[in-house]
Amino acid sequence: SWKVLRSQYSQAQEKQTRDLGVKQKQESNFAAKDWCEDADDWGACDGAEPPACASLELLGLKEAVSSEVECASQLQQLHLSEPAHGPGPQDTHPAAASEDMVMATAGSPPVFQPFYINVVDEEDCTGFLDTDHADKLLKEYQQRECVDLEQMMSESSAGEDINEKYEKSEVKSWDHTFHKFMKRISVCPEQILRYSWAGQPLFITCPPANLEQAIPACSNCGSSRVFEFQLMPMLVSMLQSDSDLSVEFGTVLVYTCERSCWPTNHQTPLEEFIFVQEDPDQRLFK
Repeated sequence: SWKVLRSQYSQAQEKQTRDLGVKQKQESNFAAKDWCEDADDWGACDGAEPPACASLELLGLKEAVSSEVECASQLQQLHLSEPAHGPGPQDTHPAAASEDMVMATAGSPPVFQPFYINVVDEEDCTGFLDTDHADKLLKEYQQRECVDLEQMMSESSAGEDINEKYEKSEVKSWDHTFHKFMKRISVCPEQILRYSWAGQPLFITCPPANLEQAIPACSNCGSSRVFEFQLMPMLVSMLQSDSDLSVEFGTVLVYTCERSCWPTNHQTPLEEFIFVQEDPDQRLFK
């Protein structure tokens, strides 16, 4: 089964976090200088603790207070290529630490290898249209299904009754949808994701007639959900994992809250609506 979770971070909150960190750093620097100026009052010449130690203690206190701020800041600066380094266990028995690591590994869900996505506007690709790959796929599809999609499309565009033509050629409605799908992605066959906030999804097969009514309202604020993005078939061949995890789909459509609502100080992702269409060829194996 599929689930899609939405999590977001406010830009205003990020700026507030940065400003707070700068303010705390300035205050700590001022405090450190103040300790040094009053060193004589603390008996530095009488063998008492050097003022530098007091300054370090104060800085340590500052670090403890701002640990939450630093954590949020570091999360915003993570890079996929960086390994997750962190402090090792302290004052922990080796056997206990090893047991914890085994339990953590065993309980970790399988994940796919992450990678960066290059974003390109679809309009930018229209001047470099290369339909060779799409034409090859369409030819193979028509030979396998014994249909003439080009003729069907030209007849339908001339105003002839589509349902009648489907009956005469024994072609199902999803053939028409699949042809539109292949023609659209031929502009960029390598695409793995399509993003269009509140736009129109690109179906690979004919969707249910009541799909719009079946999309539930946002569980948090009650607003309607709108289409946001979809995963494309090319992504299937790129998904890699350390386990034997595999996934097959035609396209995966994600609908999210039209208000992008997010409760104040909320830390748990919100579940959104997902609609999966299988690969049309999968029906041949059933």
